[in-house]
Amino acid sequence: MKQNKVGSVKRTRTIRLLDFTVERRRPAHKRVLLHPVTAFLLLCVGVLVAGSTFHGQAISYDVSARVSAPALNQPATITSPAGKKHVTDPRVAVQGICPDHSYVSLYRDGVFSGVAVCDNNGFQIQANLALGANELRARVFNLTDDEGPASPPVTVYNDLPPVVTPPAQVPTTLVIADLDKQAYARGALQDVDSHPTIGGLAPPFSNITVTFHSDPTICRTKADGRGVWSCTLPEALAPGLHTVD
Repeated sequence: MKQNKVGSVKRTRTIRLLDFTVERRRPAHKRVLLHPVTAFLLLCVGVLVAGSTFHGQAISYDVSARVSAPALNQPATITSPAGKKHVTDPRVAVQGICPDHSYVSLYRDGVFSGVAVCDNNGFQIQANLALGANELRARVFNLTDDEGPASPPVTVYNDLPPVVTPPAQVPTTLVIADLDKQAYARGALQDVDSHPTIGGLAPPFSNITVTFHSDPTICRTKADGRGVWSCTLPEALAPGLHTVD
């Protein structure tokens, strides 16, 4: 308080001090508000940049789905030629029965020999036979290549017919074709199939009997008008040594 004297009058001036209290606050985080259009444009740009960045690293995959045809519950069966049949033509038509909506693959001694679609529950495949025994097996598949039940094999014998040159004159004696009499006289052996075919020349229309000694096993035939004859054993020879008359 300050007092001044003016003449004889005392005046008193009162000064009121206001107490101001200042409180410091921590600065708040700044908030930035973007216009909606600006935000949309920035989002589009980000998508384009991200797409171009990962385009080179992206890996494509091919996805495929497979729906199998109904499973087969019946095998394909060979009906012709019959089992253990002997033929002299290496080209044979293999026929049989098979289930609908299938195809048949023919195998000879485990090697693929032909294929045919099953038509009216049947199939036919032309096959080439090797000399001797041939094991034929028909394998059946549905239309999505799922194999059906296995069928028993059929064994067919391809007998090589003897090469006999028709004689210039009518034969009067029995002759075995391509037989080295001297070699056999010395005890030479010849390996043959279990169903050998033997042939030669004889008087026309004569009856021929071939005997394999050991069982014995007999094969009978008849010479034709030129005197040519051949005979194939109907049953398999047992392994071992056989003398032929």
